[in-house]
Amino acid sequence: MRGIRRTALLVLVLAVVAWREPSPMPAPCDLLTVQDAKTLLGFDVTLNRQTARNCFYTRTGQAPSMDVPDGVELKVLAMEGDDAAHTKFPSWAYPGGRTQPTRTVTDVSGVGDEAVTTHTNDTGSKNDLKISAICLRKGAVLVSIGTHPQVTDAALKIAAAAVLSRLSK
Repeated sequence: MRGIRRTALLVLVLAVVAWREPSPMPAPCDLLTVQDAKTLLGFDVTLNRQTARNCFYTRTGQAPSMDVPDGVELKVLAMEGDDAAHTKFPSWAYPGGRTQPTRTVTDVSGVGDEAVTTHTNDTGSKNDLKISAICLRKGAVLVSIGTHPQVTDAALKIAAAAVLSRLSK
């Protein structure tokens, strides 16, 4: 009986030692920095706003009254687990469905667990929207990086890699 108690106590001690508090999610603007945004867009940017899940940089000196300012927005959503994030990914990555007449969606490998780039050419709209984005899932976390004006897939992948490197710390 004494051996069983010692074994149970040892298992309990090991469980307490091995258990760690989950690390908090970094602030969105710590994941995508001003320098990252500048590199992605190719022009100077200023932090416009940050919330618990979003970070938005806009072109430095741009008039704030523009309907769709030049800039980059990062959105982050932590889900309850990998399966929940995987289920949510399609609606996160391409709201309204993958196939849209003004949108091109391309699967991307080597970035997170799932990723796509999207390019929207809504030239008939009031704002003549041309937006690029990379949406990805890493474990239970969903990330979206969207830009106006459009940028290349290669630039989006570089920004995503920077965000993922900081997310996993």
